[in-house]
Amino acid sequence: MDDSKKRRVGNIVFSKSLSIAAGNNGAQVYLGTLVDRPIAVKRVNKECVGMEAEICRELQGKSLHHVLEPLCVEEDDDFIYFASELCEYNMQDVIEGEISALDLTDTNLKDLCLGFLKGLQELHQHGIVHRDIKPSNVLLGRLSYFLSLRFFVSAVIRVEKWGDDSEIVV
Repeated sequence: MDDSKKRRVGNIVFSKSLSIAAGNNGAQVYLGTLVDRPIAVKRVNKECVGMEAEICRELQGKSLHHVLEPLCVEEDDDFIYFASELCEYNMQDVIEGEISALDLTDTNLKDLCLGFLKGLQELHQHGIVHRDIKPSNVLLGRLSYFLSLRFFVSAVIRVEKWGDDSEIVV
């Protein structure tokens, strides 16, 4: 990364010239580093972030095996920045046949589906419901499969009362 184009926000370093994806509501994903580790940096306008920052901070440091773990959350005056593992592909790429280089045997595809289901289970165990499940949100890491969290369309479920009159708050 060219030093003159680097931008630092807290511990996250990235360059706006290294955009790797665009998301909803003006969100951008850049190639970046966190303590010299290559990462994906998602930049979201604070007005559009919803509960994403709160959920990411809540999940930081948890032992997540099938959910793309938030490594760091930083912010400036206008944006919130989410650092996560850099994933090259997603399930949409698998469906469209764009991953011919990967060895996608029947066993690997079954593992991919199982990893996806385990990711949902992990979210539910933390009281989170993912409300935008689609192939492009299932990311493939180097060694694992992850369910990507677009938290602004996720909901935290908390049980307010126990017993016959239990109430679930979304």
